[in-house]
Amino acid sequence: MLSLTCAAVALTLDDISKAAAYDELTSSERAVIVQEDSHTVTEAFAAVSLPALAFEPAEPLRPFDRPLDPGLMNADLSTLVAVRQRHETDRARKGIRTRMDDRDHDRPEGDDSAGNRTESARQALIRNIQQVMREEQDRAVGTGIERDARWRTHVTAASKVGESIETGNAANAALAAGARAATVTKRRLKFFQEQKTPSHQDLADALVGSNMASPRHAPLAVGSYTLILHNAQLFIGQVLAIYVRSGGKAGFHASQQEVKSIGLVSYVVVQTYEHAFNRRFRAVHQDLANLQTFRFLHISADNLILRLPAECTLSADRRTLEIDTSGYNIFTRLTRPAALPGLIEAVRLLANARRRARQPDEGDGA
Repeated sequence: MLSLTCAAVALTLDDISKAAAYDELTSSERAVIVQEDSHTVTEAFAAVSLPALAFEPAEPLRPFDRPLDPGLMNADLSTLVAVRQRHETDRARKGIRTRMDDRDHDRPEGDDSAGNRTESARQALIRNIQQVMREEQDRAVGTGIERDARWRTHVTAASKVGESIETGNAANAALAAGARAATVTKRRLKFFQEQKTPSHQDLADALVGSNMASPRHAPLAVGSYTLILHNAQLFIGQVLAIYVRSGGKAGFHASQQEVKSIGLVSYVVVQTYEHAFNRRFRAVHQDLANLQTFRFLHISADNLILRLPAECTLSADRRTLEIDTSGYNIFTRLTRPAALPGLIEAVRLLANARRRARQPDEGDGA
């Protein structure tokens, strides 16, 4: 790369020396050039003849409301195309991406000398520099599964803590993630307990964890059904994406298929279902009935109240969700008039505590 840089400097110095070797224009030559430019501009303005402006009342134009003229489809537009090509500016002709070299535009028709052109020194230098940069960047090939694998290699998730032996910065990041998860769980327990929320022990960890510790616990995975709080209402949300923040101050949020701690979840994307009657929930909310559209939310982990340990059945048209009796009992217990205000206040306190946290790991890591 150093040799290529020196070659580029040498070419630039060569161009500067060639430009400095040119003779300066005399005053008479400069005056002739200015006179020619002025004459060209004057002729261009004189050739332009625009019609007078017609200030007629504006009428809304709806082309598709009018029948299409059959003769228009057979019209010969070659004259208009030829006029457009003759008046096309040099910038418009060269300002688009084409497969030809820019010099091919100025070559006469029938000239086959394009394949006989030799590569200039500057073009060869640019090609070599780009080749070296591609090799140094080690750019991965492909998208989809390959890109997902590359992202996952940089993320410290709760599901991977303890599965592999890590050292150095990776181990420190894993320890920080575990400490952050424990802090978030304790904070949830504190606020839910202070507001006397029913089943505050379950709400502390949202029933997210290893099923070996408790049969009611399970990892939070894509496709899981949860209880979420949005606009002071409790909904059932099907998890579509889970975002976990990697360790370190410059950590980023990356998608995960599942996690084993609510403390490591930063954001979730869910499709929400509104309570309709009994154990049935509807995908089309009442305020969206006129549009007949579903509702999707991108929410913080503070708004995720509980992973629903219930059997949920979704209809074939994906518009009606039915939960079993145990899940409905949890929903009714949290939506009682005596319990819902405390649940709303606890979520508000969690959000305020997150905003007050100044450390990046605590403020963004959920």
